[in-house]
Amino acid sequence: MEDKLEDLVGALTTTISSDDIILKLTNLLQELDIKFYSKFISENFDSLYTLEQWTWKLLSKDSYQWLEQPNYFKLFTNLALFNKNLIFISDEIDADKKASLLIAETTDTIDDIFEQIEQITDENNLYFTIISLWFDNLSYLISEYTQFIKSSIINNINFIIASKFVMTDQYKFYLTQLKQSKICQSIFTTKQLFYIKTCSFSLSSFFFCKKQTFPFTSDDILRYLAQDYLDIINLHSFNIQSWSKELFSCIAHLINFINTCYWWCGDKEKRIKMLLSSEEISHDHIQALIRILSYKLLYSQIQIHRSNDETLLIDTILGFLIVISDINGFICFIRDKTNLVDILLPLTKIGGNNRINICAYVMLGELISDERLQEFKITDNLCEYFFYTLQQAWNHPAHKFQRSTVQQLLRGKIILFSKFI
Repeated sequence: MEDKLEDLVGALTTTISSDDIILKLTNLLQELDIKFYSKFISENFDSLYTLEQWTWKLLSKDSYQWLEQPNYFKLFTNLALFNKNLIFISDEIDADKKASLLIAETTDTIDDIFEQIEQITDENNLYFTIISLWFDNLSYLISEYTQFIKSSIINNINFIIASKFVMTDQYKFYLTQLKQSKICQSIFTTKQLFYIKTCSFSLSSFFFCKKQTFPFTSDDILRYLAQDYLDIINLHSFNIQSWSKELFSCIAHLINFINTCYWWCGDKEKRIKMLLSSEEISHDHIQALIRILSYKLLYSQIQIHRSNDETLLIDTILGFLIVISDINGFICFIRDKTNLVDILLPLTKIGGNNRINICAYVMLGELISDERLQEFKITDNLCEYFFYTLQQAWNHPAHKFQRSTVQQLLRGKIILFSKFI
């Protein structure tokens, strides 16, 4: 590359930044091939660290003047994409290096960012767009590398999000907007998406990774949000083909957030029964989720990691169905009153995402008869996924590989293979 990152970052942080420097940095990030990330980061780590922390500081103080300049906005969006790619690329890059690049240095920086957020009155302020990208990347980071949940910065972010953004009248107001049968696209402001998508994503990633003292319990959250959530999912599950990109993202993250609440503090059955308080509500919600899962146009968007809304949505729904299959009566209802088996079979054949394949296998083992199961040649694939996932878990014991537990893997394997004996 003609321009060296070290020189550009040095000029950026020691002088009054010119449009030329910003443009060169943006172009450098745009032109970087993901195949060369490891080499690039190894050779430029100190400069990248300086750039990342410079950006956090810029976002924490008087950001409005910078975001009004198109060149700065373009630099921020390209740096955010670079950071997201950094999280999901190969293990050649040390996880600690990834975290040090992506996490702000001090809690004061985070406090200043939230102070700015609370002062913004414009529902479509660009600041919400940019800060959402930064917080989303932190959520992806701790989902992939759960050891970083110990960070005081991550704790601070999620304590503030829970208290000042989710368990609030404003969050409930945005949910109320989503409960309309005909949604005007104008409701999807940058602020609304920050609340419903980004804040929900942050807490769901945090709750999945850590059990600890928190300002609210999972029971508190479910009591506050459950009815709105159920109404939204049931209403919109009938017209998924007409969802806008923004509505899709909101619904995917709402399902993920609510479902994470029963993972968070143990006793999943108790909290599922709190969410699904009657047989009628349970059956309606199960059918709503299966209607969403049946939309096959989503399948082409499935990725290796939970790095897009489609993968997140499918993975979360399958995880929920596995959990409720352990509760008396639900598996009989699913088997007798839904077409879930026909939906699951294509999902077992989609390559690239082992977690989704395994979840589909587990559910098939619960639902399908011995005779019909033997018609499908799925045991070889299951063995391949089973041993691959165990190998990854062995190589990376510090985090939960693709959110698959050993119990879940063994359960799928035992259920399926027992039917061939």
